[in-house]
Amino acid sequence: MVAELKVDLDNTYYKQKLGALQQQEELSKNESKRKKMLDVYTEFHLVLEEDSARMTTEQLKELAEALSIMSAKSSVLEEGGERRALIAENLQAEEDSKPSSTKRTQTMHTKIDSQLDACDPRVAIHPR
Repeated sequence: MVAELKVDLDNTYYKQKLGALQQQEELSKNESKRKKMLDVYTEFHLVLEEDSARMTTEQLKELAEALSIMSAKSSVLEEGGERRALIAENLQAEEDSKPSSTKRTQTMHTKIDSQLDACDPRVAIHPR
């Protein structure tokens, strides 16, 4: 029985580790995309300077909006990853804690999920 519990705990631990590694990989990919977008912007800006051209106010606003969305999406994904890690930790601690505090925590996570779903769809693309 003790060996079974140990195996269950080990499996949970490795699942959490796998989840954390997957989240880190996803964040890394998002950061790479963001960096590429910034590099393209920088290169584009240099070309414009060479040609003595200027961006219109509308183009600048569109670029600022695109960068803002990329930054917000990255932040949402990062917060989502941290929240999922807390949920996993909460589930593991569920056996050791009072049911009422576990229920409150689960309710809080459900509310956060609904708030994330209500965000601007361009920003709140998050895996569950």
